[in-house]
Amino acid sequence: MNKTYYEEVEPGKMILRDHLAYDRTVLANERTFLAYVRTAIALVATGCMLIKVFGNHTEVMYAGYGLIVIGLFTSVWGIRRYKKVWNKINRAYVD
Repeated sequence: MNKTYYEEVEPGKMILRDHLAYDRTVLANERTFLAYVRTAIALVATGCMLIKVFGNHTEVMYAGYGLIVIGLFTSVWGIRRYKKVWNKINRAYVD
């Protein structure tokens, strides 16, 4: 297991700069999660549009289904990554 800087410092001895760094890390994790969600929504919406507009073209329809599947995988990947980083942050910083 990788040790982080915050695991070596007691929370009571942390100064304001350390608490603000923790907050920035949490916000960066949330921002990254929202980017995954935004990308997943765009992929699923594009896939649905391709199926709806070009439903009579088999290749395009399969591409649409592929985009929907990729969008779903992207959302699952984003959720897993968010939880993994969140757990790592909370392990390192105990209030």
